[in-house]
Amino acid sequence: MKLNLKKRWLVPVATLALTLSIGSAAFAATGSSTTTAATGSSAAVTSTAGTSAASGALIPLLTQHPEKIVTREGGLILLGIAGMLAGVGLYGVAGYQRDSAGVKAGVSRQSFLPGFLYALLSGVTGSLLNVGFAYGGDIQRAALAHGASQAMMSNAVWLPAIYAGAVPGVIYCFYLMKKNGNLRQFLSQARWYYWLMGASMGLLWFGSVMAYGLSTVELGALGPVIGWPLFMSGIVLASTVVGLLAGEWKHAGSRPVRTMLGGLALLAASMAVLSQAGR
Repeated sequence: MKLNLKKRWLVPVATLALTLSIGSAAFAATGSSTTTAATGSSAAVTSTAGTSAASGALIPLLTQHPEKIVTREGGLILLGIAGMLAGVGLYGVAGYQRDSAGVKAGVSRQSFLPGFLYALLSGVTGSLLNVGFAYGGDIQRAALAHGASQAMMSNAVWLPAIYAGAVPGVIYCFYLMKKNGNLRQFLSQARWYYWLMGASMGLLWFGSVMAYGLSTVELGALGPVIGWPLFMSGIVLASTVVGLLAGEWKHAGSRPVRTMLGGLALLAASMAVLSQAGR
């Protein structure tokens, strides 16, 4: 059957553009650098990704699959989300404990609470990427009808999604450079390998997004609901290891580290619960 692409694509693309633009703008407005400076990069990534995992799974579940809530799958998904939120909460407690230990040790750090709240807000708005993906079913089916393989049809969603999300981010960055008067400095002090590193980051990041899209196909109808929190949890595990190796918890003492590891254990357990929901 011939698809009317104009009508079938209009609503999905508009939804993707709107949600991603709002999410990207909100993330920029909260200031990721402020979040990282206040909480440390591992705690910032963990708080943001954990919240994103929870909201990014819950919104599609409630809006697209409400009938699944009372089933075994829905129960496991809700249990996994609750575990993730509890894990993020423990990370918040660990951050407060680390701040107290750092003050006693003479380590200067911005207040944890504002950065932690920024991270939570960034996580909620950042999860709109998955919400847009979940609502991009018409785009995937159109790509499939025009020759894309079932494994690669999800990539058709990322084009409007990521471009829409990039627009407010680029505008905000140029606004800050103009406001701070450092655009000329940014250009004059650039090195060729900076561009190579940035391109490598983009390549690796988009590679992970492609892998996530492939996983949702294999997971079936609840792919974005189950796959997204698993994807985010993997990011959390990696960032925590990097944070520990970078010494972000060096002056924290044993108690905050134990609390942080407890939060990490909850996230890992939640991943196991969600993996059962996908069977």
